Amino acid sequence: MFHQYGLVLVDSNDSKLREIEKDYFKKIVSKQKAIATSVVNELDELNRQGYQINLDATTEDGHIFYHLNGERLLLEVVDGIWRSKDDLVSFGTDELLSEIDHHPERFSNNVVTRPMMQEMVFPVLSFIGGPGEIGYWSALKPAFEEVDLQFPIITPRLSITFLDSKHKQWLERFGIDISQVINEGTNWYKMNWLKRQTSSPIEEMINQVSQDIDTLHQPVREVAYEIQDDLGSYADSNLKIIKSELNKLEKRMMKVVNDQHKHTIAQFEELNAYYYPECGLQERMWNIIHFMNEFGLELPNLLMSTPRRWEQDHLVVEI
Repeated sequence: MFHQYGLVLVDSNDSKLREIEKDYFKKIVSKQKAIATSVVNELDELNRQGYQINLDATTEDGHIFYHLNGERLLLEVVDGIWRSKDDLVSFGTDELLSEIDHHPERFSNNVVTRPMMQEMVFPVLSFIGGPGEIGYWSALKPAFEEVDLQFPIITPRLSITFLDSKHKQWLERFGIDISQVINEGTNWYKMNWLKRQTSSPIEEMINQVSQDIDTLHQPVREVAYEIQDDLGSYADSNLKIIKSELNKLEKRMMKVVNDQHKHTIAQFEELNAYYYPECGLQERMWNIIHFMNEFGLELPNLLMSTPRRWEQDHLVVEI
């Protein structure tokens, strides 16, 4: 999709790459205490400044994985011994360095040391990341310095929503801005639209009738209790039955209204599915392949020609 732009994809789990990374793994092992301590200290400082970073870290973290029988075992360092938390494997530091020498393919990085390994293998001008990644990268600058690396520039990745021309027409007809749909969906607008489709809003009308019934039924319940307690209880049940029937009537009325306007309701629901799926961003749920099938294989090229606005949190691209 991006061959003409010089994009290179690297399999970070390739055994040949692991061979290149041997000395870098050794450096990470030799600096374990300094790396782990600097991350913990920086997280504490960020917390004092009011930033809550989604990264658990202790000074015992080894920040590398050992691969055994298809499983990744996160190593920690306790009393100079590198071990997995379930004690499936353990190494002295010299043993670990020897294992890295002979079997580098058995090791990989966690979220703390992966950025360092990336910098060691490919000197990075700028790291482009999403909100979660940028959150934990904010704690890594001192750790980079502990292994003599320059911390790269952090650039928030572009966040994009594709707006279909058909859907744009629907939004204009309903008087809804696309940013509102992206942030809160269409359910509220759908319900308010439905309420306007009858001469009297059904929900408000039923609520008012229910309150009136309460008022009118009150003297009956009072007299029933004066006559006998169990008769009063029966009067309470009678009120519940009346209200239950009223609720059933409301549901049937709303169903008929829904059936009469099911085409428009389907439009609201389609907008919700496209622009607020699972109460989140389109890009987190919809795969790019869907849009390439819909709008053609040239879609990535068209996106590349879209002017970038890095100062904006989110872009809406009409397609």
